[in-house]
Amino acid sequence: MNSGFTRSDAQAVTREPIGSAPRKVQLSRYGVTVWIVAALLVAWVPFFIGWLYMQTQNITALRQDGRVVLAEITGHWSTGRPLEYKFTVDDVAFSGKVRVPQNFVESLRGADHILVRFLPANPTINHPEAWEESVHSYLVLSCIFSILCAIMSSLIVAMLLKDRRLVLDGVIAVGAVTSCIMQKGAWGGTGYQIKCSFRTGDGRSAIGDDVSRIPREIGASVRVLYLPQDPVRNILFPSPYYIVAGASDPTIPK
Repeated sequence: MNSGFTRSDAQAVTREPIGSAPRKVQLSRYGVTVWIVAALLVAWVPFFIGWLYMQTQNITALRQDGRVVLAEITGHWSTGRPLEYKFTVDDVAFSGKVRVPQNFVESLRGADHILVRFLPANPTINHPEAWEESVHSYLVLSCIFSILCAIMSSLIVAMLLKDRRLVLDGVIAVGAVTSCIMQKGAWGGTGYQIKCSFRTGDGRSAIGDDVSRIPREIGASVRVLYLPQDPVRNILFPSPYYIVAGASDPTIPK
């Protein structure tokens, strides 16, 4: 997740001591925001599935109880633009908008009218008679959306829990930047993949790997939090998501 504040940015903001592990930690303001995003990704799934369920119910109702009326095609349309139409039921005007499948484009080109199936109980539910939306496509879309939301939320939660564990129990070390590579962030911004080398308290060499919004010079000093039993698990310090209780929040501009 690319954001306006990252671990490497936080590293340049504060040099406060963090005390010995285990520490009391709390969410930073930015950490709260990220947790909310993770929760919303999960919360949107039932709403989206409910909307898709209503669409499939409408398709079934049109198929079983729909009536057909001649509708007038309004405006210009093309393969890349939706076809718009209007019709009347009991002297009341209704309209619709739909994208035309490729195999129906030629047959409708130049046409002024189109047959539309509508639901008598609610004519706002309507669709061209020549083809109908696929229930299967809605089910596939529902599965894909749910899976993507679950994956994204899981990745965010895993990242947050990793940071919490390291801020809670990690040991701090000073490292030197060995690599800084520009990359495109998941949310459209530009970030930098930062790698650094550091030594653990017992003299072992280890590699740190994290992301920053700003570039870091090769050889620049950075602080790293790592787990003594597994130095591969590390982050640049401070974390933008968690702070030591009582310390200032580096995600809040001074």
